[in-house]
Amino acid sequence: MSAAETGGASAPLTSDQVLDELDFLTKVCHAVLVEALTIQGAAGRDLPADQFGPINDQASGLAQVAGSIAQGEMFRLRRLNDALLAAGRPGETGRAASISSDSVPEISLAPLTPEQFIDIVPRELAIGRAIGERYARLVPAVTTAPVFSGDLLPQIKGVIEDGQGYPAELAGYRDPLGGVPSGKVVRATRREAADDSEQNLLDTSDRAYRLLVELLGMAFSPPPDGQLGFSLQPAIEAMNITDGINSELTRRGLLPPFTPDS
Repeated sequence: MSAAETGGASAPLTSDQVLDELDFLTKVCHAVLVEALTIQGAAGRDLPADQFGPINDQASGLAQVAGSIAQGEMFRLRRLNDALLAAGRPGETGRAASISSDSVPEISLAPLTPEQFIDIVPRELAIGRAIGERYARLVPAVTTAPVFSGDLLPQIKGVIEDGQGYPAELAGYRDPLGGVPSGKVVRATRREAADDSEQNLLDTSDRAYRLLVELLGMAFSPPPDGQLGFSLQPAIEAMNITDGINSELTRRGLLPPFTPDS
């Protein structure tokens, strides 16, 4: 298992080791984004209460926080990919299966189960701490012992500084709940389809998600010499379609599947 997978501290990092870690943290960003969208759906998004929307102010606040985190992760995913491309690395749209750090044991980033919604706050705090620690390990490589130069140094430094905000960002899930376990306010936590119609909807959501990831991969790839790069616009349109399908899932009390690649 590599250092990027374990998060273990060691000797000063080389530029390749920093970029390997940023590649992994880009995959983590994808996983955090998926989890935020899942929590947003479970809390009811912005739907009416009689359509599995938020049942009270706590649920509404949780949905809003999750939506804000998801939006932030979308922008972060772009910044991380821009930095990888600037460093001569390929873009990254993969999704991490787990996260750990020096003080945080391995946490699975697989799709949330209904049981995990009983109290999501401890989990999100631990994830935030683990990610923050991993970014903190990279700081000397862009400050006291820089391993990058030119325009690349401030770009890499910027994404590392940004990543250290994860603990505070994911602690935001705690604020709207006011000490109430999330299981008391979420409603749309079912994963199993009740009939063929619901199964078709779940399958369609997954197809839209896979298309979105594929389009992002094209947008985050360096263009061939002499050719235009692939626009983000198709990915944005696919994102809107995926969001609409997942809103319909929430209306039926279902979680979006976001099935990871096998």
